[in-house]
Amino acid sequence: MSLKLFKDVLVYQLTDDRFCAELDLAAFNHALGRKLSRMPAPTELGTFGFVPPCGDEELLVEAFGDHLLVKAQIWKRDLPGAVVKRELQAKVQKIERDEERKVYAKERNRLKEEIILNLLPRAFIKGKTVTALIGLDRIMIDTASAKVAEELLSLIREVLGRLPVRPLMLKHSPVATMTAILRTGDTYEDVFQLGDRFVLNGAHEEDSTISGNRVDVDDDEIRALLDKGRQVTRLGFNWLSDHDTVSVTVCDDLSLRGIAWGQELEDIALDQLGESEDLITCQRVTYRLVADELDRLVTEVIDLLGGLQHDSNSSERASIDFEASLEKALKNVTKITRVVQLPAEEAEGEDLI
Repeated sequence: MSLKLFKDVLVYQLTDDRFCAELDLAAFNHALGRKLSRMPAPTELGTFGFVPPCGDEELLVEAFGDHLLVKAQIWKRDLPGAVVKRELQAKVQKIERDEERKVYAKERNRLKEEIILNLLPRAFIKGKTVTALIGLDRIMIDTASAKVAEELLSLIREVLGRLPVRPLMLKHSPVATMTAILRTGDTYEDVFQLGDRFVLNGAHEEDSTISGNRVDVDDDEIRALLDKGRQVTRLGFNWLSDHDTVSVTVCDDLSLRGIAWGQELEDIALDQLGESEDLITCQRVTYRLVADELDRLVTEVIDLLGGLQHDSNSSERASIDFEASLEKALKNVTKITRVVQLPAEEAEGEDLI
């Protein structure tokens, strides 16, 4: 067994602390069933739908204490831009040579659309899953992509009708706080220790980025860079959990990257499984353990960085802005899953791209 769940995590704040507690599990499961995963048809760009998170076909949402687990499957046709560009250039050159005229932007765009429609049924289909833990006060999503996270949130909101959520907002700038931590080494050593990774950005956009991996960050040369105005945008920590030491990199957007769960947590999972080899049971045990650990990790990272901001006006503005972002994400999902019309003889084809 290897605990590779939630290695990269984006965290969002629930603005209604009653939301998760008031969710009816059966109704939620039924709602998710309206957006089941399926393979894209020959004339679809892709699909985005829910799958059983632990393999039990009847459960699209799993409950672990105060957490609910949902998983979505993303299927997308891989149509490389270089392929489209090559085909377009060939077609434009042929028209300009055969008809002795210039192809302008409007016609070029139309030709590009035709090429995409013709290539689409033959494009390879790539798939990936994204998982979300819905807790009492936050949602944690196992992806480093804000775009993918927001598409999942928008899909959940679509099936439920509402999802009161916004990005995390802290009292202090994460960049300023992590810069101060690296400068002083003050990490609340009973909870966190400095790790061996960092990224420093300059005060100006033209300044280069300086990064280090597997280095001693408690170094006078690094502090000298901070004295020259550089600021920390990523910083590695070792989190001293109740079970083990967990390495994690905290980023300026409050995402958590490269989470490495310790061996002791894996051993606990194996003890709880005993001799069971049932895949569904294995999934449930590991997700339950990781859910509890991840929730504690996020709570203690927030505390390390100074705590959540509770200013109602700022929170309301952030919620409004994020609502607009989710609307945009939903439009993107709709665009991905739109059906394009092809001539009947072109609706089938082998994977060529």
